[in-house]
Amino acid sequence: MSSATVPFPYDMYHFWAAGVVARAGGNPYVVSEIHKVMLDVGWPPQEVVFGFLHPFWSLWLFTLLSMVPFPFVKLVSEVTIIIVGGLSIALMARPHIRRLLGIHAPTSFLIFASLLFPPTISTLYSGQVSVVTLLGIAGWLILSLRKNYFCAGALLSLTAIKPQLFVPFYLWVFLSHIRRKEPALVVGLMVGLLLQAGISLLFAPHSAAQWIEAMQRVSHAAVQLPTPSLVRLLSLASGIEQIPLACMVGVAAITIVLAILNKGEILQNAVMVYLPLSLLVAPYTWTHGLLALLPAQLSFLSRLWADKPKTAQYGVFTLATIGAFELAMPRTLSQYMVLLPIALLIYGLSPDQQRQAN
Repeated sequence: MSSATVPFPYDMYHFWAAGVVARAGGNPYVVSEIHKVMLDVGWPPQEVVFGFLHPFWSLWLFTLLSMVPFPFVKLVSEVTIIIVGGLSIALMARPHIRRLLGIHAPTSFLIFASLLFPPTISTLYSGQVSVVTLLGIAGWLILSLRKNYFCAGALLSLTAIKPQLFVPFYLWVFLSHIRRKEPALVVGLMVGLLLQAGISLLFAPHSAAQWIEAMQRVSHAAVQLPTPSLVRLLSLASGIEQIPLACMVGVAAITIVLAILNKGEILQNAVMVYLPLSLLVAPYTWTHGLLALLPAQLSFLSRLWADKPKTAQYGVFTLATIGAFELAMPRTLSQYMVLLPIALLIYGLSPDQQRQAN
């Protein structure tokens, strides 16, 4: 794939075309159908098309997007990403979330660090929808702190646009709430999912069956994607193809036990421990998927700011440099995509971080 021919924003072509195909009654999970639509709006014929794999209940987002004429969709999508991302950052800068995550750095520094976070740059560059998952996490945090668990669960359902990234995280949150006899969050999430699915089926009545058929056809191939995730690297190094599934099942089992037995802080552990852990064992992910780690990253940078302000400033600029390299040479970020969640997981488990947040 030649970087000179990569259209901008790369992923948005796929999303827009999938929405067009779905609204027209076609099958957005068939590559040839969305490829034809993409070619009609200027997709380079020699460029690879990876298709559309998001779950059917997320189609409401892409069908709405497809109503925007393509000459304007680039601007609309980038502006929407900035607005949604900005709203998420504003929610994370609220006093209650600051106290929960031990964030003491100035708001200006949080904004600066968020904008230069490589997954933020990747999301803007590719026109991805990872900001929707970030908004779901930020909204779930603020509403949970207000004990409005039903609405918190409904907002958390936005993360199900990329469900493969959050399995241990979901298990920890759900089982911890059930253990504490607070089922409203789980009910809210189910209602949120049903609402998304209902709207999506209004636009594309056959999308549920089409998605199930597509998953049966490509699920094995999806797990084999050469993404630089921890489980994929372990699988490649060992030659054992079943490692991604084994890791997911093993971590899920451990999470279930800890969620039943642990009396720790649900929200703090969810963000600082189970989000990084979830992304480490996800069967596949790309850099923009790590945007879900922004709350934990801001907590870490805030701690660094408090201890070593100069180091924090240089660290943010280093992240920006890595992000710039990502745009030029995406394959160089394999180590970053594995080391970032590992580093944040270690930080989240550290006793110093727990005392800082409390």
